[in-house]
Amino acid sequence: MGETFGALLLGTFSGTILYGLGLHQLYRYFQLYPKDLIFVRSVVILTMIFETLHTVLTLHVCYFYLVDNYLCPGRLQQTVWSINLLAITTGMTMSASQMFFARRLYKVGPGYRKVVFLAIAFLVGEFVFAVTSTVELYLETSIYTFGKMTWVVSGGYGMATVADTLLTISLIVTLQRSRTGMKPAQGSQRGTTQPFIWLDPALTETIDASVFNVISLILAVAMSEQFLYVCFSIVTTRLYANTLLAAVNSRVYSVPGGSEAFELQTMPRSQGILAPAIRSTDCTHGRRELRFNTRRQGGS
Repeated sequence: MGETFGALLLGTFSGTILYGLGLHQLYRYFQLYPKDLIFVRSVVILTMIFETLHTVLTLHVCYFYLVDNYLCPGRLQQTVWSINLLAITTGMTMSASQMFFARRLYKVGPGYRKVVFLAIAFLVGEFVFAVTSTVELYLETSIYTFGKMTWVVSGGYGMATVADTLLTISLIVTLQRSRTGMKPAQGSQRGTTQPFIWLDPALTETIDASVFNVISLILAVAMSEQFLYVCFSIVTTRLYANTLLAAVNSRVYSVPGGSEAFELQTMPRSQGILAPAIRSTDCTHGRRELRFNTRRQGGS
């Protein structure tokens, strides 16, 4: 029980906490960007719908096995519809959230488009493995036969890990090359450029999701009869949604003077509460200085 339903319960607890953080990020997003681009809003809403569905499924699985049928040993060995749908909802959440980063990298320039297409191909492969896993789960009648599905589970995690690695490394390289030579924001270290403010909240969580993906892959191969990989898979799914929300909410930056008004040039300008307006650009000694005008609510 401890290595199966116990691991599932711990994953559900951790995932529910991360889901709450995601809801807070979603609230901040609608406050900051009430008129954001249709594509971005669609991806955010779709990802959170899948995330909510996945959370409900994990809660139902725990309630079904650990409350309703705790004293029915025979029922504990049978599958239930909610556990059968976990794989496909995981795949939908991962694919939807990664499409935001794929589009952003695609718009950087033609040099990155081959990487984007390759990453999308792996995302499609990951979703195919998720669908296959769902079909296999419906065909099985006992949860203790999950060991037969090792190739499906590990294949899906492997595809997702490769796609994450391609997008994350490409975005890090892009941000390093996009140093603008601007003065660092107040409180930042000397020599730190504005794009790296975006790197901290967004790409750091992307790396975390990739690490949890690798852990899930290793556990799925090494301990396929247990649910330890499911525990890490639940956390990984939450991290994907939280990474997306951290990215879209981090498009507002602090600039000298205490104003929050900067967006990366590769990100289309949104019509949010703190949407920036770049007034002029002066180039002196190879250094670009930008002046900003910030619109604040009721503002001065």
